[in-house]
Amino acid sequence: MRPWWLVVALAGCGDHGEPAPPTVTCDGPDVRGLPAISVVADATHVYWNDGHGVVVRAPLGGGEPEGIAKIDGNTRGMAIDATSVYVAGGCQGQLWKVDKSTGAAISLVKIALEGSDSCIHGVTVDDEFAYFTTNTVSRVPLGGGFFQALPAVPPGGGCSSAIVLVGDALAWTECSNEIHTMARIGGPVQIVLQDASFEALATDGESVYFVSGGEIRKQTGATQSTIGPAAGAVALAVDSTSVYWAAAANEVQLGGVHRTTIATGAVTELATTDRDHVGIAVDSSRVYFGGGTGCPVESVAK
Repeated sequence: MRPWWLVVALAGCGDHGEPAPPTVTCDGPDVRGLPAISVVADATHVYWNDGHGVVVRAPLGGGEPEGIAKIDGNTRGMAIDATSVYVAGGCQGQLWKVDKSTGAAISLVKIALEGSDSCIHGVTVDDEFAYFTTNTVSRVPLGGGFFQALPAVPPGGGCSSAIVLVGDALAWTECSNEIHTMARIGGPVQIVLQDASFEALATDGESVYFVSGGEIRKQTGATQSTIGPAAGAVALAVDSTSVYWAAAANEVQLGGVHRTTIATGAVTELATTDRDHVGIAVDSSRVYFGGGTGCPVESVAK
C-alpha cells in the first residue's frame, strides 16, 4: 500500500477551459481538501505543498500528480533550483531540501528555539545558499552546514515572511506590513515601504513587486512606481511583461487569478472561483495557482 500522503491523481480540478483530469484516489486519509500553501514550477513540473508536510508535483502539460516527500512541519514557502525543492517548515523550525528525482529530504536547518523565533516561513536560493526568514534573515549552504544570521537584524525585530533575491540584494516582507531590503551578504537594512501585504512578493531578478493599498507596486533600485490595481491580492508571480496575482475569496466577493500588464496597468481576469487561492507560479504559457476543496492546484492559460 502506498503511503497515505501519495496523491495518485487530480480530480475535480480543471485546467480552466480544458477537460478535467482523472478522478482523485487516495490510499488513506483524503488530502484533496488541503490547499496549496506554496506553488513553484520548473521546465517540466509544478510543485506544491499542503501546509502539513506533503510535497507533491505534477507534469506541466497535465497528467498524474505524485507525492514526492512527507516532511515534518506546518510547511510554508518554497523555492526551486535545477535539482531540488526547498521547503520552509513553519514553526517546527526546519528548512528542508527535497531531491526532485528521488524525493529524498534532508533538513538543512533545525532551530532549537521557542515561539516565533523558530518559525521559518519564506525561502529563496542562489547557487551557494538558501536564504530564509524567521524573526530575521539567515542563510545556510545548499549542501548543509551551519546556518548564519546575516549581520543586520530587521528594525524592530518581529517576524518575516516571503523573501526573494533581487540582483545582489534580498527583499522580504515583515509582519508589520513592511518591505525590507539589504545586500545578500548582509548589511544595513532599508525599509522600502511601510504599508504592504504580508505575503505578496515577487521578482523578475531586477525589480521587486509587492502590494500596497490594493495596488501592485514596483521597486527598481531607489525608484518606485505603481503598476495597477490588485484588490485582495494574496500572492504574486511575474514574467517579462505582466504581474499575475491571486485574490482570496471572502464573504462578499469571489476570488480569482488576474493578469496586470506592467507597461499599461491593464487588468485581465483569467479565472474566478470561490476558493481561497494561496500560492501562484508561472511558466512560458500558463499560470498555476493554489485552489481549495477538491483541487489543490489549478492552471489557466496566460
